[in-house]
Amino acid sequence: MNERVTLTTELNVFAEFKPRLPEKYRGSKYVFLANIAPDLQRDVLHQVKKRPKIAALDTMNYWIERSNAELRETLKHVDILMINDSKRASFPANIICFARPSTFSRWGRRRWW
Repeated sequence: MNERVTLTTELNVFAEFKPRLPEKYRGSKYVFLANIAPDLQRDVLHQVKKRPKIAALDTMNYWIERSNAELRETLKHVDILMINDSKRASFPANIICFARPSTFSRWGRRRWW
C-alpha cells in the first residue's frame, strides 16, 4: 500500500478563506469539493442552486481528526467520498452510511473495501 506521512499542515490562506462560486458555476450538475475544511466544502455545495446530479469530495487526515463532526455532516450532502487506503483506516467501517441514502438505492449498497 502506498503511504504518505503528513509532517505538518499550515492553513495559511485557508484560515480566512471564504470561497464564492461565480454565477455561471451555480447551475453545475457535477460538483467536486477539493480538500478544504468540511464546513467550507458544504458552503460551496450550498451555493449550487439545484442539487447536483453527483457531488463528490476529497478530504485528508487533518480534517478527519480535527473536524470529524463537520466532515460527517458534509458527507450527508455528497454522493462520493474519495479517500486512499490510509485515510480509510481513519474512518469507522460504517462511514459510508453517512453519504446520501438515495445514492445507494440507485447503485445498490456496496462495500468498497
